[in-house]
Amino acid sequence: MTIKKKSKKKKVKKKEDWSEISFSTSELTYYDLIVEEKNLNSIEKINEQISNVIEGGENESTSHLVLGDLNHYKDKALNSSYLTIDSTDITSFDYTIENQGKLVAAPKKGEVVFLFYYRYDHAGYSLTKNKNHTNVSFKVKSFKNEAVLAEMYYDPGFELTAHDASGGGVMYLEIICANGKTFEGSVEGKEDLIQEFHTYLTNKQKKLSQDKGKNYLIKILPNSLFSEITDLDEGVDKDYNPTEKGKNYFVDRMKSFIDEFKEKFDGVIGEKILISYNSEDFYDLSELKNTLDSNFEYLNVYILLKTKILGEELNNIFLSMSDYGFYADYPDDEEKIITQGYDKGEYDTGYFAANAGNYDPEGYISDKNNPMSLSLKKYNEVMKTLAE
Repeated sequence: MTIKKKSKKKKVKKKEDWSEISFSTSELTYYDLIVEEKNLNSIEKINEQISNVIEGGENESTSHLVLGDLNHYKDKALNSSYLTIDSTDITSFDYTIENQGKLVAAPKKGEVVFLFYYRYDHAGYSLTKNKNHTNVSFKVKSFKNEAVLAEMYYDPGFELTAHDASGGGVMYLEIICANGKTFEGSVEGKEDLIQEFHTYLTNKQKKLSQDKGKNYLIKILPNSLFSEITDLDEGVDKDYNPTEKGKNYFVDRMKSFIDEFKEKFDGVIGEKILISYNSEDFYDLSELKNTLDSNFEYLNVYILLKTKILGEELNNIFLSMSDYGFYADYPDDEEKIITQGYDKGEYDTGYFAANAGNYDPEGYISDKNNPMSLSLKKYNEVMKTLAE
């Protein structure tokens, strides 16, 4: 009779049964510099700031591991992870993220951000966890819709150590304007970037001078505010009328929207702003709280643009307003009125979204004689009121 020796079962570590783990991912190194636009009125001055941001990038930059990508810069969870586990006895580990917003803040009115950055394809890290610590949470910020570690901080529950980094390393430059316009290049090709940006600033000044005094109407439908007030706890009553709490929230959010709107347009917005719920009766924006009732979803906001900023340039500005979802009717480069929807920094449906999707955008162009869902008579009345 043969007696089989009883084999010992190999002990398998549970998913969270570890004290140290090694992993690799990509790594971002960056440096940014804020400059006033008025100080960039020559090739020489732009070149000087490019040199400054490169020097800062070489001497004062910070490195950040890249955890994964995000669908939107405010997301509280990754769309996908970039981490590759290098430990031989562990296949994965759980962690959460605490999103702290954008790594590079948008420039304020009159400012320009110069950005220097490069990436390594492979960067090795080890994470050591205290014995009784179970939850690993990384504080992250968004860079080009990727979640990067905000800082190499020390959490009382674990310690993160950076090791080697390799691969990639192309040094990029980017110039970001307050209106959302960006210019991208590389350190190697910086002369082309400098010339492109200088041409833009020169043409911008000429355009402002030539088109000063021309008036254009913009209509905004702030649809994300509608969903926010209905989702707010006790934001509306049983009859769908905004409560006092809902009205205050709506007015505060509208003020924030208008403040950012004015900042993006750098002083070319008229002082008066009108609102209407039926395209016939108009009120000053200051009457918003007093006029809000169950018809708040029909609210339209009418704003005067006092200079000729049309089409693609307007589109870039609206696209950069990534905290809001809204529809906008405004003139394109041929001064036809187009409709475009924006969903927190991305396209919803609309004229430019139609172009991007390779389907016919003609359905998003309004009759020039009836541009903002207004009669021609009412349109002229609104323009006159806003221009006063």
